[in-house]
Amino acid sequence: WHADSGLQEGSSIAVYHRTHGAPGSKDWRIALKNSTDAGVPGLVIPTASGALYHLLHDFNDKYQHAVLSGHSRRFSSTHRVAKLGSNVFSDVAHRCRLFLEGRGSGGGGGAAGGGVDKKKKK
Repeated sequence: WHADSGLQEGSSIAVYHRTHGAPGSKDWRIALKNSTDAGVPGLVIPTASGALYHLLHDFNDKYQHAVLSGHSRRFSSTHRVAKLGSNVFSDVAHRCRLFLEGRGSGGGGGAAGGGVDKKKKK
């Protein structure tokens, strides 16, 4: 269970997913529950391949969600609006630059196989 962090207040989240299983299969599911009331059971919704779902406006502030895995392969694309003032975007961009320069992490470093440089360039 989780709620996405680092988002602009009141922004929506959209997720598209595609699965590669038996035609019409709905073995992947999305679960939703109230963040503040542990006594209320969660809701589980089966999703078909090609499904698109949205967590609108402040939904992410009040509820948590989970993706419950199925037996087929799943590819997804999640779209959200990140806070720019909290360095979320700049941190990701910095890590990408380090990787492309061969100094990032990810199973052996970047192209040159270097280690992680946690100091930001100014």
